[in-house]
Amino acid sequence: RDLWFWRPSLYQLSYTPAGDIKVTRHKTCPLCGNGSTSYRMELMRMPSKALLFGGLLGTLVFGGCKPPLPPGIKLVRPVWTAVSLSPSAAELLSITSVRLVGRSASDNYPKSASGVPVVGNIKPDYEQIASIKPDVIVYDPSIYNSTDIEKLKALNIPLATIEGDTVEAYIQSVFKLGQATQSETALMDYIERLNKEVSVCRSDPIVPAPKTAIVMLSHNSNPMVAGTKSYYADLVRIAGGDPVGPPSNKF
Repeated sequence: RDLWFWRPSLYQLSYTPAGDIKVTRHKTCPLCGNGSTSYRMELMRMPSKALLFGGLLGTLVFGGCKPPLPPGIKLVRPVWTAVSLSPSAAELLSITSVRLVGRSASDNYPKSASGVPVVGNIKPDYEQIASIKPDVIVYDPSIYNSTDIEKLKALNIPLATIEGDTVEAYIQSVFKLGQATQSETALMDYIERLNKEVSVCRSDPIVPAPKTAIVMLSHNSNPMVAGTKSYYADLVRIAGGDPVGPPSNKF
């Protein structure tokens, strides 16, 4: 049976004469082969399974050494805190259990984000981010140029992105964010809701598809139209429309 469920007999717990305990000192740990001192404790009257368990436990506990991990096994660092450098990242992180410790000046949802320190506006504040020491930084690569991204990488903090010019690509990005923040379950619920809405839209297409433009108005510049290769254009197609605009993935 598995050692997790195995228990020694009552007499083995209640009576173990001192003469029946044998402790062997090893200068070199037999498990990891390093120079640490380990001790093997053998309870001579216990059955073979208990002897094996007692010896292994004595080697690990008393020796304090760490045996090498088996091939294919990798220790994963827990993710507790995050910095968001885009509004969409802050909103998605609010679904998870990861605590937001830094945000961009544009992150205004959820309302709880307003109390989080601002660590980026047009450009990230690299020194402030480094001082916060988050477990992960989440950003939109379409907002920053290659120089900004290289500076983020130089902080030696894990990075995750929120991106995609189509709904399918965006969903894949959310899935990877779940892996990066160890929040797969929470974000899978969100992904399932998205897929359900997409299925509903596609199940009842509009015929003929209306030509549709997504226009962004501004007080300081001329109106801008979303490109036909953008995420917004893909939303129009899913909703049953025919997007019109410049052949670009931007406004």
